Amino acid sequence: MPDKEIYVVPSVAGSACLDVPGSTLDDAELVQWDCHGEANLRWLLVDQGDGFFLIVSKVSGKCLDVTRAFTDDNVRVIQYSCAGDDNQRWQLVAVEDGVFEIRAKHSGKCLALKEGGSVIVQQACSGGAGQPWTLSPAP
Repeated sequence: MPDKEIYVVPSVAGSACLDVPGSTLDDAELVQWDCHGEANLRWLLVDQGDGFFLIVSKVSGKCLDVTRAFTDDNVRVIQYSCAGDDNQRWQLVAVEDGVFEIRAKHSGKCLALKEGGSVIVQQACSGGAGQPWTLSPAP
């Protein structure tokens, strides 16, 4: 499993990557955007030693976070100051070689592309097209 290496996180559904567009502030929502290689597409995976990772933005130093630790479907995923709470801890679950579901510890739900848009949310893990991701070492 990865540890302390910088990655881009492309969606299997298309040629777009996990992105925090142009912000270093808390509450900036994550989107899927063209994989253009800039720093806002780069993520550090920090192993928490229990099968979960913090996913930290290279550009802001903030963590992927499920808003207010809500457990409902379609709650937006944001960047927020890293506290290591369960809504910031993510498990990489292999679904096939090199393809993962990224599951939130607090809810067991998957990081997903909201249907019909580019916004990243949590959803019940179903294997849907917007849920599988890959990890590629950043150039």
